[in-house]
Amino acid sequence: MEGMFYKALFTGRLRTRDPGHLTLMFAAGLILTSPLLCSIAEALSGYPPTLLYMPGCLTAVAGVFVVMGAALFVNFALCVRTLCLQIRESFPRPKRKGTSAEKNK
Repeated sequence: MEGMFYKALFTGRLRTRDPGHLTLMFAAGLILTSPLLCSIAEALSGYPPTLLYMPGCLTAVAGVFVVMGAALFVNFALCVRTLCLQIRESFPRPKRKGTSAEKNK
């Protein structure tokens, strides 16, 4: 079962409409990408960076989490985009007045 989840996650096909799952997906993506976000903030702030100089094994582990968090963010954005398109299509489109087909009759 986990293999199917990871396959859907990294191929961008992890779709859900449940607001609870979307919230958890966004929160997990934010938490998992926090090492990258903190490193960027430290580098831009001018203070001596601490997260940029982590030991190699911790950097590799943090990198795996950052990749998983980025994949969750991408899937979250794709789910929200799909929901927005479905909501937009559910509203009836107004009919255009004076189309060329009606003028030719």
